[in-house]
Amino acid sequence: MSPRPSRKAVDAYHHGDLRDALVQAALHEVELGGPEVLTMAELNRRIARAQGRERALIPVPDALCGLFAALPGTPMTSDQWRMLQRGSVADAEAPGISALGIVARPLGLFLERWMMRYRKHGRFGDKREIVAEHRGPAESAFDTIV
Repeated sequence: MSPRPSRKAVDAYHHGDLRDALVQAALHEVELGGPEVLTMAELNRRIARAQGRERALIPVPDALCGLFAALPGTPMTSDQWRMLQRGSVADAEAPGISALGIVARPLGLFLERWMMRYRKHGRFGDKREIVAEHRGPAESAFDTIV
């Protein structure tokens, strides 16, 4: 039997509420953005290269993309289309993720590992061959790390 714990007040909360509160507090303090700004085309090129795939990216006019997004059953919704038109780049003047004591990692540090499952033969394929054929010249010092 513990000494009178039932008479002490407790400020109970649900763990999900705490999580949401912490996320909102962090978002009000900083603008989250990675250390490199990429266009969607460049992001898709780098993903394809990390998967060891050759993909042709064909520019599509905005009006046609908007029509595609408005059609039912397509892999892009109208909301996604509006978001892509606005872009999503953090304000350079705002406190960033470093204000939380976090060093942002560039995509080149982990993209190869993340895309391994999508390569031909997955993790059993020859990674050196894929990197040599599809990586191209290093875009930054971090891109040379595999």
